[in-house]
Amino acid sequence: MITTIPVSFTAIEPELILLGTAAVLLVFAIFLPDEAARRLSAAATVVALLGATLYTASAFHDAARAPFDHTLRIDAFGQGARMLIFVTALAAVAYSWGMGHLRERSVEYHVLLLTATAGMSLLCVANSFVTAFVALELFSLALYVLVAFETDDLLSLEGGLKYLIIGSVGAAFLLYGAALTYGASGQLEFDRIRAGLALGDSHNVLVLMGLAMSPHMDSVLGWLVDLVGGRQSARTIHFIIAFGFIGFVLIHVFEVLISGVFNQLRSMITGRYRVPGGKDENHETAKQSAPAAAKETSHEAH
Repeated sequence: MITTIPVSFTAIEPELILLGTAAVLLVFAIFLPDEAARRLSAAATVVALLGATLYTASAFHDAARAPFDHTLRIDAFGQGARMLIFVTALAAVAYSWGMGHLRERSVEYHVLLLTATAGMSLLCVANSFVTAFVALELFSLALYVLVAFETDDLLSLEGGLKYLIIGSVGAAFLLYGAALTYGASGQLEFDRIRAGLALGDSHNVLVLMGLAMSPHMDSVLGWLVDLVGGRQSARTIHFIIAFGFIGFVLIHVFEVLISGVFNQLRSMITGRYRVPGGKDENHETAKQSAPAAAKETSHEAH
C-alpha cells in the first residue's frame, strides 16, 4: 500500500499568493506599455504582499502544526518571521518606485521580488533539509538576477557572478551536511533529528560531533564539548566517521565498476545478465575465434 503525504495548502497559502501573482504578471503584464506595466506590477505586488501579510496575521495564534509530513512547521515564530519579510518587501516596493532605471523592466523586477519573498517566507517555516534547500534556492536564484539587474554596469554583473559562485558553494556544503546528517540519523526533518539525538542513538555520533565542532555551541552544548575532550577531539571523531561514509560509498562504486556497468544496466532494463565465463561469453568468444581458426587452417592447406 502506497502512503501519500497529506497535503495542506493553507500552510503555504502566502507562498501561493506571491508566486501566483508573479506568474500572472509574467504572463500578461509583460505585454503592456512601460508606464502601464510599471503601475500594474507595483500595484499587484503591493496587493499580494498585503494579502499574504493579512493571511499570516490571521493564523498567528493558531496551534503549532507540522504539515506535509513534518517538512514544514507552522507556529507563531515562523508566522512572525513571515510577516517581517512581507513588510520588508513592501518597503522595497515603495523605495524602488521612483527609480528611473527600473521603468523599462518594472515587471521583471517585481516578479523577482515576489519570488524571492516567497522563498524567504518558505524558509521561515521549513522543518526539513529538503524544504530548506528548496526555499534557499528559490530566493537565491531570484536574488542572483536582482544583483546583476543592471546589465550595463560592470560592478552589478561582477556582484551577480560572485554571488552565484559563493551561493553555489554554500549550497554544495549544505547538501553535503544534509547527506551526512541523513546517513547518521536516517531523518531529514529537524524535529525528528532532534528526537533521535535525545534518544542517544549511536548512529548520531556524527551529528553530535558536528555540533561540538562549532564555537557557537559553547553556550548551548558546552557539556558536549567537555564530554569529548574539546573541539579538536570532536573534529577528529567527526571526520573519521565522515571519511568512513565516503569510503563506504567509494567501495560500493568500485564494486559496481568492476562487475561491469553496462552489464548491470542491461540486467536492470532487460533482465538479461551475462555471467563471466558463462554460455553467452563462451559463445561470443567462439564467434570471435572462428574466423581466425578458419584463416589458419586455410594457410596450412596452402
